[in-house]
Amino acid sequence: MIEDCTPGPWAVAGPSCFAVLSDTDKGRFLVGVAHHGPNRRLLDTREIPQDVARANARLMALAPELLHALEVALPHLEQEVEQRESAGNAEYVDDIKAAAEEARTVLAKARGGQP
Repeated sequence: MIEDCTPGPWAVAGPSCFAVLSDTDKGRFLVGVAHHGPNRRLLDTREIPQDVARANARLMALAPELLHALEVALPHLEQEVEQRESAGNAEYVDDIKAAAEEARTVLAKARGGQP
């Protein structure tokens, strides 16, 4: 888990101004905005510290690479489960299955689907 950014989960909201929001115990924070269409107003939100904003930006900038890493890792996780089950080696199989399921869920969300 990346510790210095706004804690997740983050949510995307809005039909024309897509805002990435994080609800925390200190309130709702705007993590990022992507404008679409003629309505270019920003959401009213509290200020977040510059270091947190920079950490959020780093995380958002890395999102495509993180997505790619999951896409590459998932088949290997699935193959590892299959090989361990075929060999009768159950060590860590449940953990690897859980990691693969988490990867599938995140990939589905990233593609706009339901987990």
